[in-house]
Amino acid sequence: MKVSFIFLILSHIHFTAYANSAYRYPYESSEAAAIRVLGAIPENSMSAYSTKKHFHDLNFQSVPQWSFEQLFNYFYYVRDLQFLEDPNKLVSARRLSWMYPDHGCWIRAQLMNYIFKQLGVPPLAKVFIYGNLKVDTFFSPRRSVSWWYHVIPMVRVDNEIFVVDPAIEITRPLLFTEWAGRQGDIQNHLTFAVCHPQTYGPRDDCFQPTKNSDKSAFSSISSYLSSETSRLKALGLDPKTYLDAHPPWPERH
Repeated sequence: MKVSFIFLILSHIHFTAYANSAYRYPYESSEAAAIRVLGAIPENSMSAYSTKKHFHDLNFQSVPQWSFEQLFNYFYYVRDLQFLEDPNKLVSARRLSWMYPDHGCWIRAQLMNYIFKQLGVPPLAKVFIYGNLKVDTFFSPRRSVSWWYHVIPMVRVDNEIFVVDPAIEITRPLLFTEWAGRQGDIQNHLTFAVCHPQTYGPRDDCFQPTKNSDKSAFSSISSYLSSETSRLKALGLDPKTYLDAHPPWPERH
């Protein structure tokens, strides 16, 4: 399978890149970060933030079904697909910004679903996770990043729920519980919202979003690709080696 097109990405950051920021400052609580980013949301809102629930209250009925073969094939395909123009002109085309996990999860989630649509695969439900999230990662000088929320596509395989999130785990899909557990205490301190495939950020309607956000995602990704290049340089890694067609990810050693 191959998507035979390269998108020209606009150089400016779309407003929604700021409006949906997932970054949590050191010692900032998730609640304080949500207020900083979202402001006040009406209590009757059906947004992805207002409809959050604890793990034991979640309903996965809207999550599409794949086979294990589809799960792994599509995971590697969407992880490796080079379909974006490189703003730094180091390589002929870029993947999504897996090696800059600090920001941009909502953009990556939207563009993953865009790729699935181009392949004729129904777009996946999105799961939002909220809390004092902290994730270990090789691609940060501090070896970890902190968020107040994170969002990613999710899928059902038999009776298990998986996520497609190469920014957290570059080598394989993760069980939903493992994915959440890598970010915090799934039973006590995290909340979640399982939303429509087109729900873009935490302030957007979880069940009946009224807009297609593909354009917003494409107009915002370029800045994060540049940040990914800068991050690799800051880590003493050769950007061209990691951004080219065969990066030295763990399973490639």
